Amino acid sequence: MIPYVGIAILILLLGCAPTSILMDQQAKESLSAIKEIKVMYYESPAPLVPISPVGGVVAVVASATETHRERLDKMGLEDPILQVKNGFLASMQTSLPKTILSEVPHPLPDDDLEKLKRELGQGYLLDFKTTKWGILNNAMQVYSFAVYQSRARLVNLSEEKIIWQGVCHLVENDPIARPSILDFEADNGALFKAYLAKLATSCVAELNRQFADTGASQ
Repeated sequence: MIPYVGIAILILLLGCAPTSILMDQQAKESLSAIKEIKVMYYESPAPLVPISPVGGVVAVVASATETHRERLDKMGLEDPILQVKNGFLASMQTSLPKTILSEVPHPLPDDDLEKLKRELGQGYLLDFKTTKWGILNNAMQVYSFAVYQSRARLVNLSEEKIIWQGVCHLVENDPIARPSILDFEADNGALFKAYLAKLATSCVAELNRQFADTGASQ
């Protein structure tokens, strides 16, 4: 369908995104021996908003028009990362019932493995990070939609090694109703918030699927 062509172009404009790193069966089976896994998330990036047209498609960056930015700030929007984290943890605790999941009480700004080892010490870490989220506008189809990109990792801090990495590259759109940017702003951002909730639920399902997969890395 034509709308998805425009969406694909827009996602490419967002730049490179993390890719999944899947575990083999042996690594998956060894997880049950881990007594404790630290859990944390990172500070959220600013939401994306539409700006000037580029070749029939509206590009997006974090430093978009202040008027729209100010309206977004007043809506009480929240990066869905906490919903994603809590949903995935519920599933992981079921699959690893004897493992203690110890949450770090505050988000960190940097996901560099060496810095994390200095900050958190030895052991294992499960971390969650939103890489991009917000509203895009397909100028060719004249409607707006929500995007969400995030990443989860299981890390051996002692070795500074990523054991598993799951990713979400998701879009929530309605080519039938064709909501505008004004529709997303109406009622204190009610439509945008509903879209974000759907994206978070879809992301949890996708992370669970990738965590259960023991195939080759994508």
